[in-house]
Amino acid sequence: MQTPILASSAIVERNGKILLIKRKYEPGIGKWALPGGIVEYGETVEETAVREVKEETGVDIKLEKLLGVYNLMVKDEIGNLKKQFVIVCFLSKGLTENLKPDEEVADASWFKPEEIWKLPLVSTTILALKDAGY
Repeated sequence: MQTPILASSAIVERNGKILLIKRKYEPGIGKWALPGGIVEYGETVEETAVREVKEETGVDIKLEKLLGVYNLMVKDEIGNLKKQFVIVCFLSKGLTENLKPDEEVADASWFKPEEIWKLPLVSTTILALKDAGY
C-alpha cells in the first residue's frame, strides 16, 4: 500500500518581496515554487519548513502562521497516480536576505508580488500565493 508523502513549505516575505526557488527535480522541474521539502521522521512540519528554507536558500525565517494544506498529485503520461504529496504551508518573515542556493535547487530569488505571476509556477505554489492574497 502506498501512502502520501508529507511535506512542508513557506511563503517567505521580506521587504515587500517573496522568496521562490526554481525546481531542479520533479515534481515541477524548471518551475518556480515555494521553498520546502519532505518532513523527516521525528520532525514537526514547522521545523521542516524552517530547515528546508535554510537548506535550499540560505535564508533564516520566522514562521508567523499556518496558511493551508495542499495536495499535489503527480501522474504519469497516461494519467496514473505516481506520487501524492500533502504539503503544509506557512506564512513567514525572512530574517536574512542573502541567498545561498544549495545543490537541490536550480536557482533562488526574491520577487515583487507583481513579478511572480509572469513566472512558470508549480500548481500548489499558485494556490498558496492566492490564499495568501497575492
